[in-house]
Amino acid sequence: MEMPKRTKEHEMMKGRAGTWDATVNVMGQVSKGTEKVTMLGPFWQIAEFQSEMMGAPFQGRQQLGYVPEKKEFFSTWIDTMSPRPLVMRGNFDAAGKVLTMTGEGKNMEGKSITWKTVVTISSPDATTFQMFENDAKQPVMTIDYKRRK
Repeated sequence: MEMPKRTKEHEMMKGRAGTWDATVNVMGQVSKGTEKVTMLGPFWQIAEFQSEMMGAPFQGRQQLGYVPEKKEFFSTWIDTMSPRPLVMRGNFDAAGKVLTMTGEGKNMEGKSITWKTVVTISSPDATTFQMFENDAKQPVMTIDYKRRK
């Protein structure tokens, strides 16, 4: 049996491995956090996030991978504020600097919506994450990440 081959998309994920300091802005409320990113073998990136959200401790975990047959990235997100996982799919732009993903889920009021996330890689040591509800122009959450040296 031949093992699956790592693609260039899988290689791209390796660059985010490490520990990141995060500045979180949720609807004007700013807090600090950290994210530890590791690779699970050659195909999956695991991100473990810790912060404070709305005055309470917050933890979340993302599993991100690339599915060659579908030619798209796939992620799952779980956290301490929701009983539901969020499943997202998407791709990078042609330059490989902006990953846009979408998925169906519920917002804080329990309404079904389409979530959109945009991850912009400005350098190997700086990334910005934005999360939007439906087709909103303004994000409900922005996280600025700086790689810890």
